[in-house]
Amino acid sequence: MALDFHEAENLLAPVIGELDHSHLNDHPFFKERPPTSEQVAFFIFGRLKEKMNSRNKPFSVRLDQVSVTEMAPFKAIYRETS
Repeated sequence: MALDFHEAENLLAPVIGELDHSHLNDHPFFKERPPTSEQVAFFIFGRLKEKMNSRNKPFSVRLDQVSVTEMAPFKAIYRETS
């Protein structure tokens, strides 16, 4: 196991909290871009990656992708290319 699910939840909760029960058009990130599922996945990926990189852990965990599902089977997946 590379990352405990409880730790993942603790990292993700404040990121989701920024968007949950809010008007996405009013969020600063979405002032210059439409709040599509693709953009929401991109936003979550970026914020979560920042939080994961700031952890003080003796091992490295790499965030591979974030998927956002509007309703089954429709989802957007963001993967960082490098």
